[in-house]
Amino acid sequence: MIHHFSLVLAAVLYMVSAGLLYYSVNRSSARLQSVSLGLAVAGGVAHAVAQYSHWFGPAEPDVGLMSLLSLCAFTIVVLLVSAAVSERRLFAAGLVALPIATAVLLLEFFLPHQQFTTNTH
Repeated sequence: MIHHFSLVLAAVLYMVSAGLLYYSVNRSSARLQSVSLGLAVAGGVAHAVAQYSHWFGPAEPDVGLMSLLSLCAFTIVVLLVSAAVSERRLFAAGLVALPIATAVLLLEFFLPHQQFTTNTH
């Protein structure tokens, strides 16, 4: 249950962050960019909680396609946020990266998929 809530929360935060980022670029507002960055960080934390359940859940790690795509999206967001901390202009790449990460999370949530583990038994 916590996995699904974390996925949806991360997707919503990523989309709101991307929308706010677009608006902040349009208005040239550093304050709105900072709020957008904060929302992206909050989405990254929610995404990390969902990833934790994939890799450190009660059974074996889930190495299925959707779990790996979600991990890739998480990595992109972490790189984006770390780039934004060092240089704000790079956060504008979030206009592309955040909607992609959102799409991957929603695909993971809505598409039926089976868990694939490394257990050979």
